Amino acid sequence: ANGGFLGAQEPRDLDDHALRSFEVGELSEGEYARHLRAQLLWQGGDDELIEIFGDAFGPVDLDVLHLLGALRDEGWSLIGVLNTNPWHEPVWRDLYRDALAVFDRILTSTALGVRTPDHRFFSQALRGVALEQTRLYVDHGPQAVSAARAAGLDAHLFRDAAGLSAACEALAAPAL
Repeated sequence: ANGGFLGAQEPRDLDDHALRSFEVGELSEGEYARHLRAQLLWQGGDDELIEIFGDAFGPVDLDVLHLLGALRDEGWSLIGVLNTNPWHEPVWRDLYRDALAVFDRILTSTALGVRTPDHRFFSQALRGVALEQTRLYVDHGPQAVSAARAAGLDAHLFRDAAGLSAACEALAAPAL
């Protein structure tokens, strides 16, 4: 497609204001497609453009998934949170259907109209969670951890299952 040429080499090259606006519904699919065509110097069709855009997903860390399953078995309430958009959401929900089953619910920037690391995302995510419950947030992104702390969560940075385990070790409460 597109003669084998794209104007951006890495998915992070496309992390700009337009993507952030698309993830919270401020930019329509058509508007974002026009922006993306310009960024990628894309001359192919929309279906191919969306498919290429959706191929930028990483693998599931099976050790983290196993640990989340163990926490769930111990009675933890798990809420997944992420930034996404109308193109990515159906793709990752399909790709990761089995892995996502570990979560009681999943909250997205598209649904909430605000994205991480904005602290309002976490404030909205906490709606319906009992105040007396400890609320733990773990993430691999320092900005998201800082925003979660600003929203009143016990937030920890982790990079792998061992880091997640260390953050959860002393807690017996719902995790976000």
